[in-house]
Amino acid sequence: MNPNPYQPPGSDVADPPIRRSPVPAPVRSACLLILGGMGLSLLTLIPGLRAQDPELPPVPLWVEALWIGFFVGLTVWLLVLIQRRQNWARWTMLVLLAIGWIAIASDFPAGFMRSPVASVIDLAVMAMEAFAAWQLFTGPAARWYRGEG
Repeated sequence: MNPNPYQPPGSDVADPPIRRSPVPAPVRSACLLILGGMGLSLLTLIPGLRAQDPELPPVPLWVEALWIGFFVGLTVWLLVLIQRRQNWARWTMLVLLAIGWIAIASDFPAGFMRSPVASVIDLAVMAMEAFAAWQLFTGPAARWYRGEG
């Protein structure tokens, strides 16, 4: 019997704990590939590695740093959400990767003539990202996002 007669009766009304399945290995691998690709592409910003297009006006360093910081932060944030099983983040990442692929492909011939090393790095990054996207949308990752795993 309850020692306090004025206290309402207690009952356990909490939701049962949600059983979260572990992040599949392809999702972790894809996230690491995207991070690695981002790191490689940041290497191409080393002065002298990628030649500036002579037809474009020079961009102030602070603008470039702000732009890079925004996209690095956005990428890391989306990767965290991807590993938290947020399907919209997976699709958003695919759209951002595709926009990057189109931008690289559209300037590839002229970019290769200006700086072949940076262009080869861009191709490697594109391959890494394409494989990561394939991993995120097929096999165990696709089943995990559908809630089957």
